[in-house]
Amino acid sequence: MRKLIVLFAFTPLLICGFQSHGQSFCLSDSEFQIGDTLRKTIIFSFNYPQILPESYPFMDSLVDFLNIHSNLCLRIESNTDIRGSIEFNDTLSDRRAKSVVNYLVDKGINSDRLTSIGMGEKAPIIKEEEILAFPTREEQEKAHALNRQTVFRIIGCKK
Repeated sequence: MRKLIVLFAFTPLLICGFQSHGQSFCLSDSEFQIGDTLRKTIIFSFNYPQILPESYPFMDSLVDFLNIHSNLCLRIESNTDIRGSIEFNDTLSDRRAKSVVNYLVDKGINSDRLTSIGMGEKAPIIKEEEILAFPTREEQEKAHALNRQTVFRIIGCKK
């Protein structure tokens, strides 16, 4: 049986994974369990692990959340779309996950509470054949962007 953790959590806007471009965030009462996830598209430089400023509001709200819940442990899972070689995407996703961890640590979150893993192109939200079925290049690009997600998974609590 999974352990229930009662937390102050992100507003439904964040839980649904909407883009954060310059929006501010607030916290509200929610319940999470170990294993629950928050999926978010963190904006990175193209083919690089640097987090772009458009993602700072979300990242800073995550820092606030982790400061309030100082015993919470997360695994950061970074994903890519399928463009590029498997080896490149595996390396890129690993570097991006570590970049997210480094951002959080630089903001004062203890590194013992964070782990990271690069998932490469192994866990797409939208399969390639579905992406290719979209009628316009713009729709295909949006689908690829959804696959370039970061997953924040609750893995436990430190005592």
